[in-house]
Order: sequence, then structure tokens, then C-alpha cells
Amino acid sequence: MDLRNRAFTLLLGGATALIATFVGVKVAAEPYIAVRSGLKCSACHVSPSGGGMRNGFGAGYAHTQLTANLLGLDEMNPTELTALTPRLSVGADLRASASARRLEQLDNDFRFERERVTAYAHVSLVPGRVELYLDQKLAPGNTVSRESWALFRPLGGSFYVRAGRFFLPYGWRLEDDTAFIRQATGINFNTSDDGIELGAEPGAWSLNLAVTNGNGGGAEEGNGKQYSLRVERVENRWRVGASANLNDARGPNRRMANIFAGLKTGPIAWLAEFDRVDVAGIAEQYLVLAESNWELAKGHNLKYTFEFSDPDVDRGNDRVVRHSLVWEFIPVPFTQLRLGVRLRDGNEPGPLKDSTLGFLQLHVFL
Repeated sequence: MDLRNRAFTLLLGGATALIATFVGVKVAAEPYIAVRSGLKCSACHVSPSGGGMRNGFGAGYAHTQLTANLLGLDEMNPTELTALTPRLSVGADLRASASARRLEQLDNDFRFERERVTAYAHVSLVPGRVELYLDQKLAPGNTVSRESWALFRPLGGSFYVRAGRFFLPYGWRLEDDTAFIRQATGINFNTSDDGIELGAEPGAWSLNLAVTNGNGGGAEEGNGKQYSLRVERVENRWRVGASANLNDARGPNRRMANIFAGLKTGPIAWLAEFDRVDVAGIAEQYLVLAESNWELAKGHNLKYTFEFSDPDVDRGNDRVVRHSLVWEFIPVPFTQLRLGVRLRDGNEPGPLKDSTLGFLQLHVFL
């Protein structure tokens, strides 16, 4: 057995053993936590549509509710680490991983990588009225501005106007950018866009409407624009929503729509999303995600995800199904480990149609 095969076997076997060990017995920026808590995404994040930097409540929630062992730091206030002044706060995320992939028709692949290193800054210029936010990717590769926006609340309440560069409001904002619903739609943490957004959170509702250039933050190429709409109803144990997106900025018109929902049943939080992507004159695509998150104990989450992708409904040989099983563990404050196995089963021709991936990820956040 060569070194790569041995590394793959050890990593895959370790993942299976550790998951099996804890089946008998959460992390910020994941939608299942919002479903489990009954809160809107804006309750824990600086961005009103979720994702990115955590606000004071979000940092405190991760510390007190998601951590297995507080190491005697029960009374610590995480905002003391992030608030440089009463109006200026900072934060950071680092994700590094080791992964091994087994392919039927190609050599196995084993690698270490920094998936993403990001830094955040939030300035409350006029408390409750005017905010400035920066989200900068530092690594890997060149530094990139993921988000840089100013937000104005003209009435001092939930209604806001946001302008600059931001992530588009659409469906579940999963942290995993490799999910089919994140890749195929092109709306993920690598594709922010420049434009303006209107939003409001009246009662149990959340509404977001954005008009952007439609080129993923690149130079504007014409008069076409991208339009994004997201509506969600949030209750204590369930939520349901829908999104629509039209991009006529370049090339053939691209239309997308989805419905998504979340449900809490005891210790399990469920997520589901169905997407339809239509690229005019080229292909119509269907995507499905179904996910369960079982809180085994404080700081332990067992995630199972089913994904389906049909890249062209008029063809019959390109459908893909993927299953993932992941154990997420926050042993101490600000540190998460994710250990998982992902199985891919595809009908499309080529060496990548069937594969098995094992991975171990370290996530340090503040």
C-alpha cells in the first residue's frame, strides 16, 4: 500500500471510528443553529442577511451555548476580545483542513490546505442608524474584499438601505461553498457583488431585495443588472421562505428560484431547499438539499446531508447524488473541529463521477 492510499485509509477510518464513538452520546454562520434557536440570522451576525462577522449576541451565544468545555471562562464576555472601542469591533475566521479523496479512475488525492482566512471590522458610526462593515479574505491567494458596505436605517428600526459590496440574499446561506445549491447557483461566499439592497424584518418576517451589477464584483460590462429577492417567515420551531434571482448582466439571461424550510424536532434541526436554475437557451437545472443536525450533547453536532443535482433535465445521464456525514465538535471556546466523510455517486461520464472524500477541518473563530 503506497503512502497516499495509507493516508486515505487512516483518515477515512479515523473519521468513521470517531463518528461511531460519539453517536452513542454547533457553528456560528450555519443556518441550522438559527433553526435550532428559533432566531433570525441577523440576531447573531452584523450583516442583516447573516454570515460573516458575529455581533455581541452571536459571540456570546457561541461561547455559552455551543462550547463543550468553557475551561473556567464561564463569566468571560467575548465582546471584550473583539470590541476595540464602544463603536469599533473586529473579528476573524481561520479554516484549515486535511483531506483525502479516493477516485475509481484516477490516483487518490491527499492534501493539506488553508481553506480560508478572513478578517472583519465593524464601525457603528451613528448607533442604530449608520454602520460601516469590512470583510477581507487574507488567504489563500491574494487578499480580496468579500464585503465592504455602508448601511443606513432611516427610521432607526429594522428597515435598512445597504450599498457597496455584499453577499446576495438567496436561499440558505450555508458555510459549505462546495454544496450543490451553492455551486450551481453561483451564490456563495466567493461571489459577492456591488450594488444596493433594501431590507426589513417586520415581526416574524424577513425581506431582502438587492440590485447589483451581476458580475461577481468584477468591472461592470453593460447596462444589465442582477436582481435578488428573498422572503422568509421565522417562527420558534419552524421557518419557510422563497428566493428569486434574475441576472441579465452578461450572456444569456439566468433565472433562478427556490423554496427553503427549516424545522426543529427535539434535538434535531432539519433543513431543506429546492432550486430551479434556468439559463435561457442552454439548460434547465434542478437541485435538492436535505439536511439533519442532531445535537448529541453540548458542543457536539452530527450532520447528515443529502444532495441531488440534475444539471440538465433534458438529459438523463448527468444526475449526481451525494451523501455527507460530519461530526462537528467545539471542545473549547472559539475552536471547532469537523470530521466527515462524503460519498459522491454520479451518472455522468468521466473519472470524477464516483468518489469518496474524508476530511478533518480546524475552524478557529473570534
